Amino acid sequence: MSAAAVAVTLVAATVAPGSLDPLAQYVAGPMDPQVYGGALRVANQLALLVGLLTILAGAASLVVRCRSARGVERQQLQWVALAPP
Repeated sequence: MSAAAVAVTLVAATVAPGSLDPLAQYVAGPMDPQVYGGALRVANQLALLVGLLTILAGAASLVVRCRSARGVERQQLQWVALAPP
């Protein structure tokens, strides 16, 4: 899901000339986001939301897994949770 969300965000940002920010939009040509009735902006926002929810679900699953783990497995999960980016 995360990869699909990133792909949609990249396509929307690539096709749209200029910013997808609604405050910075202006009509600049046939590929302008406003020509599509804001569909690119909506796709971008949905993709960002799906990406955020995927990250939160991954973090929640790590917490649940760590709570049910014991011993070495618990220590390994703590290392994963505390690993630097």
